[in-house]
Amino acid sequence: MIDFCNFNELKKIRKEALFKECFINDSNCSKSIIKAHSIQNNRYLTRLTENNDTILTFNHADYDLQLSRKPREVGRKQASTFTGFCKKHDLEIFTPIENSDYKDGNKEQEFIFAFRALAWFLYFKTHKLNFSYLIIDRMNKGNLSFINNFEHLNDDQIEKIEQNYLINIAELRIEVNEKRGLLEKMKFDIDNQRFNTLKTVNIEFDKQYKIVGTSLVNPVFDLNYKMINDYSNPNVTLKPIFMSVLPQHESINVLISYFKADKALMKGFIDQIVSEDASIQKLIVSNIILQYFTNWYISKNYFDSIPHRSNIVDYYNNTDDNLWREWKWSYSPKLNLFY
Repeated sequence: MIDFCNFNELKKIRKEALFKECFINDSNCSKSIIKAHSIQNNRYLTRLTENNDTILTFNHADYDLQLSRKPREVGRKQASTFTGFCKKHDLEIFTPIENSDYKDGNKEQEFIFAFRALAWFLYFKTHKLNFSYLIIDRMNKGNLSFINNFEHLNDDQIEKIEQNYLINIAELRIEVNEKRGLLEKMKFDIDNQRFNTLKTVNIEFDKQYKIVGTSLVNPVFDLNYKMINDYSNPNVTLKPIFMSVLPQHESINVLISYFKADKALMKGFIDQIVSEDASIQKLIVSNIILQYFTNWYISKNYFDSIPHRSNIVDYYNNTDDNLWREWKWSYSPKLNLFY
């Protein structure tokens, strides 16, 4: 958004913007908000580590700071953590996926993986919204210290920065409110064991690729470029799919879930993916991870073994969910994360 950032100041604002509440927020909440893993630490993240306890992430830690999104090392114990649940609700909701590996066709596990993908997405978007609010608050008070050499900016430049953040706020408020409503609905379904409101497809690749991730995805196009979600229309609710990439001992599962109520929009897209052979499925899933995921990790040794890893970095740096109109499916083997 701005290319003359005072990164030290923006990091302070980012820290202040962190969301630290329980999304459930009811009378049963325990007092402590815990720093929980959105991807199971002792089950999936450990399968990415080799000689030490670090793994690679492309996740952009400093939201809205235009840093190069090159892979960086992160400690396994810090990876994928977020503060969106109290201790009681974290334990109560996620036990079915914490205590055992995913079992094909287990509706409860599939639903809870989708719920956790939603919770992470809502946390991520709420953080960005809080960040934008804090920027505007500082600008309203005449505090532009988050911009280097701000005294050299003219009024038009300052107004442009402000307008960009106000647009962000308007868009993020809509999305956060929508996803909060969705989280409440899914929590109701969990409480009442209504797991059949979701349809899940499990795509399994017969090798333990050392990649893990989870994310809610609002896909723009299907594989034939038929529009699924129109990002340009603020009056239309975006329809999600929920994805989890789970390395097992000798294989990897890619779970793709959608609400049965959205079958008319989503089934054709998912059927297109399922009908392809594994080599094309790997490219499609790689496209989705690189374009949409905000929460994924990869083994350092595994990534270093990919001969075309520089192409992956370049592609990732050139993706932007605000430029969706220009985005195309790519079937280049050089973008394959499942090498």
